Amino acid sequence: MFGRRVTRARARLLFLHGSLVHSEYYLPWALALAFEGFEVWLPDLRGHGRSGGPRGTVRAYTDYLGDVRRLVGTIQADSTRLPLYVGGESFGGLLAFLAAQYNLPIQGLVLSAPAFGLQVALSPAQRRAIRWGSVLMPGLRSLRPMRVDGISRYPDLDAIVRSDPLAIRRYHLRFLAELLAAQTAAMRGAPAVSHSVLVLLGGADPVVDHLATRQILSRVRGRTVVHEYPDAGHGLTGDDPEMLAAAVASFVCVESQSRQWDPARVEPKSLPFRKSSGIAPNPGR
Repeated sequence: MFGRRVTRARARLLFLHGSLVHSEYYLPWALALAFEGFEVWLPDLRGHGRSGGPRGTVRAYTDYLGDVRRLVGTIQADSTRLPLYVGGESFGGLLAFLAAQYNLPIQGLVLSAPAFGLQVALSPAQRRAIRWGSVLMPGLRSLRPMRVDGISRYPDLDAIVRSDPLAIRRYHLRFLAELLAAQTAAMRGAPAVSHSVLVLLGGADPVVDHLATRQILSRVRGRTVVHEYPDAGHGLTGDDPEMLAAAVASFVCVESQSRQWDPARVEPKSLPFRKSSGIAPNPGR
């Protein structure tokens, strides 16, 4: 599996990219986190970017979860005692949450616009058609490429994605079926998540359903913190990497104090933290 590592470490974050793109799109986000004192791991999910595997499809969403568990094991094998967080954006956020249901040895979760539900409503009949179609015609692809309208405030993103040979703009029907199955599993398994969870949401997000996100978070046993940015869209980490990195640093600082994190193996100074007027925090439960 291909991955990127950006480091200046007081804590670690394994961050999973969303569908359509790959880890390279998250380098500004990783650099902003490095400024805040994070070692950042950015893998390309199987079948995406520079990682191997069939493009635009997957046998089962649990294959991704196995990859995440192996990556966590690789990171934790390092003798440096640093708290590890797992996170992701959109589809990557959904996968991070699902992986945490299996008692990962991590400190918490950082989820940006997690794809717990989509704003495109599907009827039960449509869901059944997708499920059976993925069995009978798993290799069937969408006729039209995925659009990136509203994902980012940067107008050049669509042209960048169109010219990127590593971007996936047409997924197989099997991938869509596994996405829906993963969303169902996230709701069903939410009570198994005992980690603290930071969720970053865009108030103008045209992709994910925030109601589904809040329903799932209400079932989580760990502490939940929601930061909503009223004017932000779906691609929060790309639009405001510095502001979001400061929010993550604040969350990790609180978690480190509440869990009596032992900083003996890292620099003795505290995590840097910058307040931002763009954050509208919800202290959660």
